[in-house]
Amino acid sequence: MFIAAPFLGKYMHVIGAKRMFSFGIFFTGITAIAFGFLNLLPPGRTFFWASLGIRCAEALGDAAFVTSSFVISAKCFPGRIATIVGIMETFAGLGYTAGPVIGGVLYV
Repeated sequence: MFIAAPFLGKYMHVIGAKRMFSFGIFFTGITAIAFGFLNLLPPGRTFFWASLGIRCAEALGDAAFVTSSFVISAKCFPGRIATIVGIMETFAGLGYTAGPVIGGVLYV
């Protein structure tokens, strides 16, 4: 993600923020679904390389929608960029904290 985000940010004006956001959300969703099917692969090298490849592809989608979401929020709230970025980071942190807990409860 940290490798792809600078390149995506550089070409944001060519691709468009909304198009990049839509692509990122779609691509992240597809790769998350694909990650759920990894248990069908045989253990060993195939499983390892497939899981690594899918996670790298998911990082590309994440980089696309996270980078574009900052641009979209800056366009929507030009006078309150620091506040909006703070709110976005707060809720991302809450999601990273609460997500595994909620997922663990749902799994049991």
